[in-house]
Formats: sequence, structure tokens, C-alpha cells
Amino acid sequence: MLEPSVNRARKIIIVLKITWIMLSFIVLAYSFRSYEATYNPETEILLAYLMGALSFPSSFLVILLMGSLARVLHHFSVSVPSNHTTCVLVWLAFFIAGYLQWFKLLPFLWMKLSAK
Repeated sequence: MLEPSVNRARKIIIVLKITWIMLSFIVLAYSFRSYEATYNPETEILLAYLMGALSFPSSFLVILLMGSLARVLHHFSVSVPSNHTTCVLVWLAFFIAGYLQWFKLLPFLWMKLSAK
């Protein structure tokens, strides 16, 4: 049987994980809702800011990769339309980076450091 403090810590982690995932989906839903009303380029900026905050500091890597991809596409004269697909892809990039950072990498590092 687990100690009460370990059990409590696990419950807190589960609540934080669910909260983070729910906030991420709220950002996506808000972005979709904004696209449905009228197209507004600020919706994409807000999506990037909010998801960037939720996935900080790994969001810097996402921004760097997306900027590099945009530069390459621009070099080949490829334009990327702003639509629901683009919105989901941008959201997904931040979501994956944040999820891996907070719920895979951080616990792994915590276990490694606490084992020493």
C-alpha cells in the first residue's frame, strides 16, 4: 500500500494533467469558434500565445520549427491558407510539445534526480 503522501501527490498530478489537457482543448474550441464567426488573423496569434504559455518553455522549439517551415515554404512560393486545418496543426504542435514536456520528460527527470 502506498503512503498517504505518495497517494496524495499522484492525485494532484492527475488533477494537474486533466486541467492542462482541458485548458488546451478550451483554447482549440475557442479558436474554432472564432473561425466559425468570421475569419480573424488575430485568432491564430491568440492560439499561439495561449498554447505557447501552456507549453512553455518547449513552445520556443515549436515556434522555431514553425518559423523555419514557414521560411522554407515561402522560399518555394508555397502559401499556407488560414483555415481549420492550419488551426488544428498549430494547436497540435504546441499540444504535443507541452504534453511531452510536462507529462513525460519532467517526471522522467524528477525520478532520475530524486533517485540520486
